[in-house]
This record gives sequence, C-alpha cells and structure tokens, in this order.
Amino acid sequence: MGRRQPPHILLIPFPAQGHIIPFLDLSHHLALQNLSVTIVVTPSNLPLLSPLLSKSPSIQTLSLPFPSSPHLPPGVENSKDLPPSSFGLFIHALSSLHSPLLSWITSQTQTQNPVSAIVSDFFLGWTQPLAEEVGIPRFAFSSSAVLGTAVLHSLLHRLPQRLDATDDSYPISFPDIPGSPIYLWRQLTFLYRSYREGDPVSEAVRQNFLWNFESLGFVSNTFKALEGIYLEHPLEDLGFRKIWAVGPLTY
Repeated sequence: MGRRQPPHILLIPFPAQGHIIPFLDLSHHLALQNLSVTIVVTPSNLPLLSPLLSKSPSIQTLSLPFPSSPHLPPGVENSKDLPPSSFGLFIHALSSLHSPLLSWITSQTQTQNPVSAIVSDFFLGWTQPLAEEVGIPRFAFSSSAVLGTAVLHSLLHRLPQRLDATDDSYPISFPDIPGSPIYLWRQLTFLYRSYREGDPVSEAVRQNFLWNFESLGFVSNTFKALEGIYLEHPLEDLGFRKIWAVGPLTY
C-alpha cells in the first residue's frame, strides 16, 4: 500500500493588501501542519508570495491569468490600482476564474493528491458553488475579524435602507449581532453604500456574500481575547455556523 498523502487544501486569496497578507499568514499556519497547500495567484501578484514561499517551500502555487474585463484597465490585477468605485467590478471580474479552477481541480482527481477542501476569501463567494460542483467543502476566510465580517454580511443579507436618502447620519442597527451595535449610514462600507438594487454588478457582488452563508464555516483573522463574544456566539441568525480564529504568525 502506498504512502497516504496529506489533505490537499486549495487556497484562493483576494488580491488586495489588507486581504492577501493575513491570508498568506494562514497559508503558513496550514503548511506547518504538514498539509499539502496550493495557492491560486495571478501573475503580477506572484511576487507577493516570495517571503512565504522562501519560508515554506512545500507550498505550491497555481498561476492563472487574471480574467479580462472591459470595465477594468488592462494589466490591473490588484485592487490597490483601482479607485473604490471600481471595487465591485473587480470582485465581479474574479468570478470568471470559476471555469479554469474547475478544470484544474477536476484534473487533480486522478492524481495521488486530489484537492480535499477550498479556503477562499469572503469576497470570492462564487467558490462555494465551485466547491459543491466538485464535491468538496469550502471555508470562507475573513481578513476583517468577526465583527466586521458580521456587519458586512448582515448589510447584504438584510439590505437596510435610510428613510431619508440624503441623511448620512441615519442609524442602522444590527440586532442579530451580539451587543446590537448601531452605525451611522456614513460609517458603513462603501461597498454597501454603493449597492444598487437590480444593477447586474451590484447583484453579483451581493450574491457572492450570500454564498458565504453556505460555506462549512468561517476562518477569521482575529483572536479570542479581542472578539471572544463573537466567537462564542456564531451568529446563527446570519448563517454563521462555525468561526475559527487565526491570529498573526511571523514567518
């Protein structure tokens, strides 16, 4: 009998500094557990992985061309090169990686190291139906800690609105989140404030977050001493079943 291979985890980060840095930290955590790890990356973002790969040579990379989009400047592969108004377009464009990833995952099923699970950024909710298509679990990764993740998903789940469309001080409450926080409209993320019902890109972005509710669980860039109340109450009303905290690790 041949030697049993370790579980193979396919990691799919979102190409933005605040997202990819903690995601690569998570990748190092997993590699230290002797798991087989493959990170999906587009060509211009590959250099960002150099510090990680130098410390974790067992980690493999899968480089895929960034999907072309008539709505994005040619050659842009990281959100840092775009204004906030293009963020939704960037998120939507990445969903075109579904087909090449499906082909690659399928090709691995006949090898000794098939993909066992997907861990992807919560901006990449389209990886949930991808995981279901190939019959493996998917975990959503949050770089924004648990509270920020809950607020964003609550917004796109409930779609709360202002009574006065010009009132930037209108309070929006979150009764299903521990502590029932309230934020003024102007304090909400631009990603939600720019949402337009019926707009194809807005609806596609919203669907990305709704798919996250179907994941096996959330892995969050946080620690218990900071967000214990949210880790202990998985926010079932919002669809959160399990949340794992993964703090920073120097590599």
